[in-house]
Amino acid sequence: MAEFMGEFDEARTFYDRAAALAPDDAELIYRTASFAVRVGEYDRALAQLDRLLALHPSHVRWLFQWAPTYMQPALMRDHPSLEHIVQIKLDILTEKGDLAQARQLARSYAIVKPGENYCGEAQAKSRAGAEREETFKAFRLATLGQPEADDPFLARLAEPAPAPAVTTTSNTQGRYVRPADLAEALELLAAEPDAQLVAGSTDWGVELNIRHARAALTVGIDRIPELREFSVTCDRIDIGAALSLSEIEARLAGRVPLLAEMFPQFASRLIRNGATLGGNLGTASPIGSRITSDAR
Repeated sequence: MAEFMGEFDEARTFYDRAAALAPDDAELIYRTASFAVRVGEYDRALAQLDRLLALHPSHVRWLFQWAPTYMQPALMRDHPSLEHIVQIKLDILTEKGDLAQARQLARSYAIVKPGENYCGEAQAKSRAGAEREETFKAFRLATLGQPEADDPFLARLAEPAPAPAVTTTSNTQGRYVRPADLAEALELLAAEPDAQLVAGSTDWGVELNIRHARAALTVGIDRIPELREFSVTCDRIDIGAALSLSEIEARLAGRVPLLAEMFPQFASRLIRNGATLGGNLGTASPIGSRITSDAR
């Protein structure tokens, strides 16, 4: 539970103690590796995978590392933990942004196969309202599968990202508004001071999913231009409150060595793609204080 509540230090301690009690427990090793990926400790995750592979007989290890692609599905079917190893390696590569190597690994172990229309299948599941986990797996395969030259998703990647749209939606649980600019956002807050501001939703999402909190009005400020400014001068760096940590990391490009060292250690890439410094400061959550406290 500590892991999913964001109490990563407590979760890390738990996994260390459990490993001392059961060092050869394959399920525990797999969960420890998954946790390490989640918090960005990729070297630790890879070390756990080596331990997991070492539990298999030598001939299985040899086949896993050297057998041709067509033999891998049967091998992983007979030894499910081998598929776990491949899946975590894929997670590490995608988290690090090395999609080309992830696709190569997926093809090597027949996770994806040539000629399959994974993008079309993912779109079909999404439109049909399939279960979230099933849809997620389908889009993961679409990401790992080499797209066809005429694939519509591939064509969209070559185009500029669409401009953020002003959005208003509501249901029985509340209302969500994405304003056009800062002035409109301030008007909404003046009318409803208890409104919940959301950018990356990395903290509010936990409140929604774990504690079932709800707000009468949620205001999305993630695309407000005034909150996404970035500039660097000889004695000053201005960072918009709604820029994600990944965007800040890319734009700083190593200009602040301490932050360059800290960013990869802060949560996982998926979290950094949404989390913002403004939200970090605004919520003052203990689990998110590391970046801002070290940056001061």
